Amino acid sequence: MFKTDNLTPMQAGRVAAALDKRFNFSCAGVMTLRAFIEKHAATAYKKTGDRSYTYSRTRFNRMNHAEQKAYDARLARPAYFFGYAPNVSIQIPKIVYDVLDVPEV
Repeated sequence: MFKTDNLTPMQAGRVAAALDKRFNFSCAGVMTLRAFIEKHAATAYKKTGDRSYTYSRTRFNRMNHAEQKAYDARLARPAYFFGYAPNVSIQIPKIVYDVLDVPEV
């Protein structure tokens, strides 16, 4: 499920910390990210998307020009998702996305 063979000990520790973080999932309750991914391993897929849904016009309008450029650059980076049903997915950290051994769509 997770490809951690070619990681340094520091990277493996970062992956383990990210996977062992507890979340309150609306469909499954409180569990670690690792347990949630393993629970949905049979139908799992991963994909990238955009962050345009996090845009806040009020926040953007209160920034100066340099802050607006940084905000736009952050929103332009892709977001990483773990999907477990058709059109159902959660956002995950990039380091977890990179070690996931599931098909990409």
